[in-house]
Amino acid sequence: MKKNKLPSELLPDEKVKLIIKAINDSIPQYMDHVIKEKLPTQNGKYHEIWNYIFKDIKRYFDDLPYKCYKISRGNLWEFIAIFNEENNILYVLMKEETFKKIKKDKDKDYHYIKVLNTINNNISTEKIEQLTLFPEDKDKESYIQDDLERMLGDITKKVKVCVDILFSEKQNKVITMSGNIFNYDLDLIKSYNLDKYIKADIDEIADTKDEYNVENPPIELIIKKSSNNSVDRKHEKEDTEDMVASKEKQKSKLEKK
Repeated sequence: MKKNKLPSELLPDEKVKLIIKAINDSIPQYMDHVIKEKLPTQNGKYHEIWNYIFKDIKRYFDDLPYKCYKISRGNLWEFIAIFNEENNILYVLMKEETFKKIKKDKDKDYHYIKVLNTINNNISTEKIEQLTLFPEDKDKESYIQDDLERMLGDITKKVKVCVDILFSEKQNKVITMSGNIFNYDLDLIKSYNLDKYIKADIDEIADTKDEYNVENPPIELIIKKSSNNSVDRKHEKEDTEDMVASKEKQKSKLEKK
């Protein structure tokens, strides 16, 4: 069987930035919807936010060689994957925290992210050479291959590499992002750090906050006031002493007369 090669790069710079933008814009879009519809609660918030992310992803990747595919996993979950028809790479977006939970959970053998990553079992590297997928469980292998075809349809045999774009957030903003190639067991084959595309956005947020910083009123005014009071009291004391001394002198002169 022919082995697929690792891509030298994942996406153009502007496309990575647009993915970050889609994620960052999802919360305000969702909140606008809640306000507009006057919803009394925010139930379903998690999946609603993903709807907005996927809406923008479809808009940002409507040019060749990209094509967006809606992948269904039953009635509970549908998501958008991006396919590059030029190099046959499939991109899947997922929160890093969710990915780590799936990797730890032994009952997630049929999770869609693991099924999609079976594609990468055909990748050839110096360190990894996998001859078979499930040598001890042919039934499992057959089920997963069928599931893969159900999800990808007509591009099943075209996809050469599956890339998991993992991200983490803080205060509803992307703070880390990476493109990763894993095998079925979610063991890492290669990772591409995409954090450099986030830095400009973080700096921009910091600059915006600086515009609204209010300086503390100068405390020297208070110090001056306190200092002046002290000086005034000193002057009053000196004036009083001078007056007393002057009176004493006058009294002494009168007594001599």
